[in-house]
Amino acid sequence: MSLVGCGGTESPPFLSTSGDTSTLPASDPTSDENGLPDFSIIDMTSSSATDINNLRVQATISNTGDVGAPIPSAWFIVSTDAENNGSYQHTAVTIMGVGNQLPFLEPGETGVFDAVNRSSGVVHMQMRRSGTHYGQLWLNPDLSDRYLNPESVVMESHVVGEKEYANNRSNLVTFESIMGPNTGSDCTVDAYEENDSQETATSITTNTIYNLNACDEGFEMMAIDFSAGTTYEIKQYNNSIDLSRIWNLTLVDPEGKYILRDISSSLITPEISGRYLIITQTGDTQNAELRVRVKIDSHTYCPSEHIM
Repeated sequence: MSLVGCGGTESPPFLSTSGDTSTLPASDPTSDENGLPDFSIIDMTSSSATDINNLRVQATISNTGDVGAPIPSAWFIVSTDAENNGSYQHTAVTIMGVGNQLPFLEPGETGVFDAVNRSSGVVHMQMRRSGTHYGQLWLNPDLSDRYLNPESVVMESHVVGEKEYANNRSNLVTFESIMGPNTGSDCTVDAYEENDSQETATSITTNTIYNLNACDEGFEMMAIDFSAGTTYEIKQYNNSIDLSRIWNLTLVDPEGKYILRDISSSLITPEISGRYLIITQTGDTQNAELRVRVKIDSHTYCPSEHIM
């Protein structure tokens, strides 16, 4: 990723400062006139070790709400921290009934379900480190936790409306990540982890190259001070050889508004000065050598000058 700042008081017509063109799925704002469901995870278990990056995950889920509803999707969150303070990766999963159990719960009903993202009934993850890991299932998660909510500002957002969401996280399970010929060797995390929250975002400046990787997970957060009326180019690279689009970038202004979403690179002229958040994500964590770089692009032209 490269950042270039250049002075100017007017934005060229091709510059975008709007984040309202997201193609992300919208949350369902409607609710049954008779009430809402209320899902809670009673218990979760998993296999004791990964099998070629596959893990079997099973959860007991109840609906203590007012109406019956399909079981919403979930994230399976993996960490190397027993306190689950730093996430290793988020994997989107579907909840499927075990045996004759349908993925639907009536009020007062409890069922046993598999969390899956493969037809073989497992959670497949791109594990990059061996050893003890901790897993947690987050049912109907808050999409804004990963800056994926469809609203124009960062705000709590769930795909399915419920009476409450505090009981949607499971207990932690422990499993061993086994690396081998079919999964690759352990990788080394970049120097900026853990930088996966607003509080721990890496502070960056313009005209500096930053090297990051997808070893810990394909999610990086950076914070930078922008000045209103100044044009910046935000540019991402995988590495010096492959410049294809793998990492998607999101830019959030000091007021929590999405300015850029789901892009690879862009020019931007902020309307307000302050601390901006740059969030870059990738689902391709197979290559531990994946890099995001922040550097000067000497070929960028400003409205009134050429920055060397």
